[in-house]
Amino acid sequence: GGGAAVAILDGYAYEFHSDLPYNSDPTADPNTDSMVLLFSGLFCCQYNNYSLHGTHVSGIVGAGLNGLGSTGVAPETRLLNFAIFDDIGWVGADEDYVLDLAVGYGATVANMSYGPITAGDFSSSASLKAINAHKNEIVVVKAAGNDGVTLLDENVNLKGKSTPLTNLIVVGSVDNNNEITWYSNTPGDSCIILKGACRVKIQDIFLVAPGGDAIISNGGILSDQNGFIDGIWSTSTPYTASGSTTDYYRISGTSMAAPHVVGAVALLHGRWPALKLDPLATRNILFDTATDLGAPGTDGIYGQGLLNVYAAMNPIGDPTIGGGGGDSGDSNDDSNGGKKGSPPGKNKNAATSWLVSETQLLTNRTFAALSETDFVLSMFDDYQRDFPILFSSLVQPRFTRLSSKLERMLLGPEPISESPLLRSRLGYESSAFSPFGIARGEPPQRDIMVHFDLVGSSAQLFVGQGNAASLFYQPAVSVGSMSLTDAEISGVNPVLGFATGEFFTGISVDQGQAWRFALGFTQNKNGDELFDTFVNYDASAFAAAATYRVSDNMNLNLTVTRLSEDRGVLGGRGMGAFTFGDSNTTNSVTSSWDWRATTDIELTASYTIAMTDGTSAGVLSIDDGLLSDAFHVAVAKHNAIFENDRFAFSVSQPLRVRDGYARFVADRALDANGVMQTQTTLIPLEPSGREIDLQVEYGVPLGATANLSTFAYWAVDSGHIRGQTESGIGLLYRLDF
Repeated sequence: GGGAAVAILDGYAYEFHSDLPYNSDPTADPNTDSMVLLFSGLFCCQYNNYSLHGTHVSGIVGAGLNGLGSTGVAPETRLLNFAIFDDIGWVGADEDYVLDLAVGYGATVANMSYGPITAGDFSSSASLKAINAHKNEIVVVKAAGNDGVTLLDENVNLKGKSTPLTNLIVVGSVDNNNEITWYSNTPGDSCIILKGACRVKIQDIFLVAPGGDAIISNGGILSDQNGFIDGIWSTSTPYTASGSTTDYYRISGTSMAAPHVVGAVALLHGRWPALKLDPLATRNILFDTATDLGAPGTDGIYGQGLLNVYAAMNPIGDPTIGGGGGDSGDSNDDSNGGKKGSPPGKNKNAATSWLVSETQLLTNRTFAALSETDFVLSMFDDYQRDFPILFSSLVQPRFTRLSSKLERMLLGPEPISESPLLRSRLGYESSAFSPFGIARGEPPQRDIMVHFDLVGSSAQLFVGQGNAASLFYQPAVSVGSMSLTDAEISGVNPVLGFATGEFFTGISVDQGQAWRFALGFTQNKNGDELFDTFVNYDASAFAAAATYRVSDNMNLNLTVTRLSEDRGVLGGRGMGAFTFGDSNTTNSVTSSWDWRATTDIELTASYTIAMTDGTSAGVLSIDDGLLSDAFHVAVAKHNAIFENDRFAFSVSQPLRVRDGYARFVADRALDANGVMQTQTTLIPLEPSGREIDLQVEYGVPLGATANLSTFAYWAVDSGHIRGQTESGIGLLYRLDF
């Protein structure tokens, strides 16, 4: 409740109570301090005794959170006690004037735990006029009364054409079992009548709250074991009616229920200052979150239901990111009458707001930093109230670690051409077994490549589906099939891997014995089953490669790749507020070296560096370029132990951000004037770790068509997350036919 102020129209509160915030200095400033305000006049006023009622109500609202005898609903709120009752009774204060003073001193909610003497009459016409005159300035909470009857219809002549009394809440009392107390008045079907017609049904503006469980027995009121009435525990005057000395006392009544509601309003206004400008929205938040009691829906006993402070402080509806901006709505034009289901102040702008339930970011190792960040963003409920949410809670890592690696090992490429530059594979469904059971990865893609010799030239035309890597470059040494072009785990041109998986085409030209040039296009369109909604991710790439044969034992390759992604950046893709825009571009250069050191020893090295620029259709974008890199080094030894066996070892780093930021720009919160404030944050994308994959493989032929191999890997800082390790081993039997 800090930052909120409450006007308590009641008796003279005990301003020296150690559990109340009142400043007893008569020179204190009511604009900034908690104060007791007295009235004076020709025949008024006699303030010789403190009011137990006014002191008790004050404590229910705002007794301090200080370890003393009680704590108010809003312990940090500012209290202004307007002592409209003195030692004799009503001091004749004009309620319209008092509310003017309260609003002038900054109060945005007022407690009126009093009413006319007539049984069932909760308010006078003059009081309702005063409340309605301030309906755009202050929430007014009135006790329903303690006659145990149905409230009377109220006839009142209010000015204005809009819905009246949109700032009024009438409060009844429930006992410890959340049942209406014997003494609480109830709304029934009573109305506030204007010009002979029912304009406001009292049950529509009626709440119940704890009021104490005073029980009548044999004509008397039972007391608890401490001798107090079994009511609400709160602050007291030094001397009770019985003359005993105490700092705290128990009292029952709708007078005790009303300040619970007032304290809840103070909590709302302290947490979301913009609600101070909208009494109707404030009131409807309490109505929308009330616990339904009695007959389903609004009824003539419990009205809108039981005050639920916890629910009121939590989001209402399906929260959004973006917020919509603008003001909080014009409560004057609302004809809702406080009924549930149509919250006022709801001013969503569909063009700039996204549902949190439909917002998610699917990442891979490249964006590992986004799953580690402690960055907090704002989401908004139906009333444009901001709530914090961790960015990382909306991030779903896309890569599957062990299963992804194993399946790619099992389904590695098999040469279908004598040329080392023309290799492909046929994929099939399979499962990889781990010590913990079957590990399933993403379904393997089917790779098919067809090439045509162009008559009269040294050129070849390629058309295919799947991985187009072999069109541009294939490393001489592959370990566990993990060193190939793959966006998730490879250190060899992973940028090209983002666009592989569907259609590709290209052309290659041999220039003598030394040079080979290749130019091609590849495309990949897919979504992700991790999203309930299909994400239309579209990646395509143009690549150009030049391979220079330095000698019979050495090749050099340079591949330039231009990757274009729609609704994604480097394979990271999102939906809702995290939707990436079109034309996200990555330019990369991959340099590779292959060397046959001896007849039996081969070496391979590759390094990729990439620069990415992205756009956004949501709140997240790449800021001023993203620099990333990857590398791969491998060695193979043939005829190591047996004839035609092969031992291979590699060290590689999957694509990792070296430098760059994600820019987050979204609505943060409404300020005290109801103006939306914007949040701009740069999130570093350099991850906490650097994944280094160590891989080893040993294979022996079993006849002309079979091969048996074993492989193992160990990943340090797996997923580029510091301290996370991963390892795996496998045995593979392959039969070619």
